[in-house]
Amino acid sequence: MKNNVPGCKHVTEDRYRILFEASADAILIMENDRFIDCNQAAVDMLRYKDKNSLLKCHPWELSPEHQPDGQRSVDKARKFLHNIVDCRSQRFEWVHVKSDGELLPVEVSMTAIPADEGYTLHIVWRDISERKRLEKELMHSQKMEALGNLAGGIAHDFNNILMPITGYSDLLARSLQEQPGLQEWAQEINRAGALAESLVRKLLAVSRKDERLPVVLDLEETIANTLGMIRKLIGEDITIQFQPSGSALKVKINAGDIEHMLLNLASNARDALPAGGMINLVLSEVRESGKPFARLEFTDNGAGMEPVTLEKVFTPFFTTKELGSGTGLGLSSVYELVTKADGKVNANSSPGKGTAIEVLLPLVDYEDSEPVLVAHGEIAQQVNASVIDEAQILVVEDDLQIMRLVCEYLDKRGFRVSSADNGFKALEMLDTMTPDLILTDVVMPKMGGPQMIKLMHARGIRIPVVFMSGYTDERLTAQGFDPTNIALIRKPFRETALLD
Repeated sequence: MKNNVPGCKHVTEDRYRILFEASADAILIMENDRFIDCNQAAVDMLRYKDKNSLLKCHPWELSPEHQPDGQRSVDKARKFLHNIVDCRSQRFEWVHVKSDGELLPVEVSMTAIPADEGYTLHIVWRDISERKRLEKELMHSQKMEALGNLAGGIAHDFNNILMPITGYSDLLARSLQEQPGLQEWAQEINRAGALAESLVRKLLAVSRKDERLPVVLDLEETIANTLGMIRKLIGEDITIQFQPSGSALKVKINAGDIEHMLLNLASNARDALPAGGMINLVLSEVRESGKPFARLEFTDNGAGMEPVTLEKVFTPFFTTKELGSGTGLGLSSVYELVTKADGKVNANSSPGKGTAIEVLLPLVDYEDSEPVLVAHGEIAQQVNASVIDEAQILVVEDDLQIMRLVCEYLDKRGFRVSSADNGFKALEMLDTMTPDLILTDVVMPKMGGPQMIKLMHARGIRIPVVFMSGYTDERLTAQGFDPTNIALIRKPFRETALLD
C-alpha cells in the first residue's frame, strides 16, 4: 500500500491539472501578492501571449485605476484580501483590464487555503461581459420607457401651446410687410416656436413615441434636398461637401426622420467647429452580414472627443456643453431614429482628429405606397376641390386658441367656417347644416371626434372627415382610436400643411 501512495498522488495531480486547464473559467493561484499559476483560460481571457507573460504581471496591473463604483482598485482589493482571512471565501464582481486595454467585467470567486506561511488564494474569474451588456440594455430600455411615458404625456400639451404661438406669429409677420422692424420681431417669435417644436420631436424620437409609419424613399435625393437647410444651420464659415453614391439607394424610414437626423448631425458638427471647418457627407452601398445597406458617413474636422465622452455620445441628455447651451438629445435622437429603422449607427472620434458618425440603413428593393397617416395631401385635395363653391367646413376643437387659429386659416382662404368645442355641440349643429368637410380633434371633453363620427354615421350622415391631434399613436390607440386608417393631421401644423 505504501508503494502505491506516490502513484496515487501523481494521478491526482495529473487529474487536477487536466481539470485546471480544461476549465472555461479563468483560474489563478496567488501567494504573497503574486500570481504563481494560471490556466490557459486566464491567458485567453486577458489576451496575453502566454502564461509567463501573464504571471510576470503584478495583480494590480490587471485592474484599471478605479472600479465602476468609483473606488480605487488597489484600495478595494485590499479590503477583500483583508476580509478573506476571516471568511475564507468570497464572491464579488470586478473589472479587469486586458492586455490591449479593453475592460473585462468578471464574477470573482476567491477562496483562501491555509499554507505553511499565510494563505494561498484560489481565484476563479467568470466572464460576465454578455450579462453586463444585457443588463445595460435592460436599464436603457427602462430609461427609454420612463422617458417615453414622460414625453408622450407632455407632447400633446406642448403641441397645443406651440401651435397658436407659431401660427399667430406667422400670420402677424405676413401682415407686417410694410413694417420690417416689427415683422422681424414676429419672425423671431416664430423661429423660437419652431425650435420648441423641434425639441418636442426630439423627445418623441429619443423615446420612440413618434410612431408615424415608414415610407420608401430615395436616400440620395432626400439628402440632396436637405443640404440647403444644413448650410443655413451651420453658417458660412463651415464648408459642407456631399459625395453621392451615384445609384438609387432606397430605404424605408419615417418621412422627415432623415431630415431630422441630418440636421442633428450638422448641429453637433457645427458646435465642434467654432472657428469654422469642413463637413463631409459620403453616401455608399455596403454589405453587412450578407445584407445590403446604405452607408452614410458624416465627418467633421473639429475638436474631436475624449474616449469617456465618446462612450456616452448616444446617451439621452448627455452633453458637454455649458448649462443652457444644449439639450443632450441631438445624437441620442439620431441613434433612436436609426435603430427604429432597423439600422445601425457608430461614432468614431479622438481629440484633435474630428468625429465620424457612420449610419447604416437597410436597403429595400421594392416600392411601398405612402400611408395616409399624416394626410396633408388628402386634406388639400378635399379642400381645394371645393374652393370655387365656397365650401363650408365645420371645425370641432376644444382648445379655443387652436379653434380660432384654424378658423382664421380657413376663413382667409374663402371658406365658410363654423365651429364647435365638442362632439355634442357639433352633432346639434349637424341637425341644421350639412358642411362639405369636418375637421375635428380626436380627444375632447364630453365627446371626442371618433365617437361623434360614429353617432353621425348612425344617423345616416356621411361627410368627409379629417382628424387632427397632438397625441402620440400610443396614446391615441389607448383611446380606442386607430391612427393608421384615417386622414390625420398632426399638431402643431402650419397653414401651408393644412391648405397648400
